Amino acid sequence: MMSIKTLVYLSLAVITGFMYYSRYYRWIDCFNEKGRCYDPDGSGQVYTDAGHTWAYGLALFLALAAWSAFRRSLFGR
Repeated sequence: MMSIKTLVYLSLAVITGFMYYSRYYRWIDCFNEKGRCYDPDGSGQVYTDAGHTWAYGLALFLALAAWSAFRRSLFGR
């Protein structure tokens, strides 16, 4: 059984993963050399390549979830 802490970390990883997908990965083919993407539907929104920072949160929360699960299996906490 997973601990509450592990489930919270996994939930945060899912949220940041969704944000990474919606803010950056979905538009990855659209970026120009300046790191900008103009929304193809014509709304004029500009997306920068700074959306990849959500991937750092995803990696952090996945690592914390793995560490929490590992500690629980190793030490029974």
